[in-house]
Amino acid sequence: MRLLKNHYRVILAILWTLVILSFSAQTGEDSLSLSLTFFNAIATIFPQLADPSVQLLAVTVLRKVAHFTEYFILGALYAKADPDMPLDLLEIGLLVPFLDEGLQAFIDGRGSSIFDVMIDLAGYCFGLWLFGGFKQRRLQRYFRKNKTAE
Repeated sequence: MRLLKNHYRVILAILWTLVILSFSAQTGEDSLSLSLTFFNAIATIFPQLADPSVQLLAVTVLRKVAHFTEYFILGALYAKADPDMPLDLLEIGLLVPFLDEGLQAFIDGRGSSIFDVMIDLAGYCFGLWLFGGFKQRRLQRYFRKNKTAE
């Protein structure tokens, strides 16, 4: 049963990788349109963002937060998919942002950015650490508790 559970988690992580790459395959116009849709929804909650003097900065920050978040989710999914192989997971995490940004270099209206790669890697590593690290700490606590009980 555990093996089957891990297969579902690996498939989910791979599907999320494909979602990330599908965002990269959008044209610059489509990508901006999606960002503006989210921005307008946020601006209804925070009307001060509708001020034209902060709008460009706010959309840029939103796009960078989206980069971090999508890779945070990816890191969390890979941490849960196979927690026993952190080196392989780290290699996947290092590969996907470069593939993601490299793909954008060939899409109309898009460009690749090493800064985005760094944001992606930070999100991925944080998700991997947060979801993989908690499991490791629980195991350490378990072994310490059982060791003192002996």
